[in-house]
Amino acid sequence: MTTALDQQQTTEEAFHQLRESLNDKWIVTLSLNARLIGGIPAVNLHNGEAGAEKSRDIMAVWLRKALADKMSEEEIEALAAKTFDEAYKEGEEESSTTFKTDETGLYIEGRQVKAMLKEAGGRLGLGKSVKGERPSLKQDLHEALHVDEDAIHLMRDGQPLTVPDGCDARPIHVMTALGPRTSIKRTDYVEQPVITFTVRVLQNVGVKEEHLMQILAFGQDLGLGADRSQGHGKFTVTAFERIA
Repeated sequence: MTTALDQQQTTEEAFHQLRESLNDKWIVTLSLNARLIGGIPAVNLHNGEAGAEKSRDIMAVWLRKALADKMSEEEIEALAAKTFDEAYKEGEEESSTTFKTDETGLYIEGRQVKAMLKEAGGRLGLGKSVKGERPSLKQDLHEALHVDEDAIHLMRDGQPLTVPDGCDARPIHVMTALGPRTSIKRTDYVEQPVITFTVRVLQNVGVKEEHLMQILAFGQDLGLGADRSQGHGKFTVTAFERIA
């Protein structure tokens, strides 16, 4: 009896090769033109265990708004705990928003880059069909385009960054139950980091290399990270190489 698996291959190897054969892949490098702003919300960590528990609840609310249609409540709670521990493992609040960090250094998540690519594709009108030319690519952008890396580390001069370059503070106006108030928003930032990631696109869908190039070209002005309305996060595509 024969099977689709080579006798010399493990099941894991066989399915890895099959997965690779189904996709086209590109290595992309972006050089930020100015500041990249950390987008993980910082919260008050100075009230002991009760404060930490409240902070985790705030983190869960923030994630729930972004991921409620993609993850279960249990998965969101687990992600909130993981995000909290990774972002604030030093146990101190230094800003209103910050970066995640691991043993290598500061990083942004692959899902943030994918969100930028999907938003850029939408702004370019790729989610709408063009009569006589192509169908809508909206579903392809959501389900057939992926960023391989979970953690995309922030680099400069070939070295990973381990701490933010600084913290900016500016007044913001908020509406509360007692009326309008002015608050101070503090944001961690890094100056002109470089990031490299892998984009994977299923071969049998409508998204092609030309569309990916258009998405990245527009993404340069759209920007990446938090506070893009303030002009932060704009980048230059410095490498774009097809590897499969």
